[in-house]
Amino acid sequence: MLSAELFMPPVLGDGGTYATLAKMKSLAQGAAAIPLVRATAAHILEGASPDGTEEAKLIRGWVQENTAFLRDLSTSEALYHPLEVIIEIQKHGIAQIDCEDVAMLAAALGMSVGLRARFVVLAFRKGGPFQHVFAELAGPQGQMWIDVDTTRPSQMFESVFPTRTFRTEV
Repeated sequence: MLSAELFMPPVLGDGGTYATLAKMKSLAQGAAAIPLVRATAAHILEGASPDGTEEAKLIRGWVQENTAFLRDLSTSEALYHPLEVIIEIQKHGIAQIDCEDVAMLAAALGMSVGLRARFVVLAFRKGGPFQHVFAELAGPQGQMWIDVDTTRPSQMFESVFPTRTFRTEV
């Protein structure tokens, strides 16, 4: 069973989003240095071309196959450490997590093998709050960014166009 770090941003609105992103960055960066995270990424990328693009696509495919979207409690943000998510996948074949956790997992896997990672947050209502986050991965030389968003369809955001976007490197 996954154990989460319950995170309550110190402020609401965009400030709360930025605080959550800072915490996510810290968790993903720390996870990228953990041997099991790196070994998992190496296994995913076995035989892949080291061009960044193919590697990012393979990580996206693995994340999509091994996670299922499940919303957090409405009262707080639960952030699941990428290492715990990988252990959950190894034990049960799947981890039920939300968009923040998928973004951190993808970022940690990519960074553990030298890819660049960034988080992208989206708002879907004019003047409304940010509602969704995902990771993008790119090769170390700054090649094309690959979207690793596997939860948007589960959240019914797939056919809705964002009204605001914010990107931040991990």
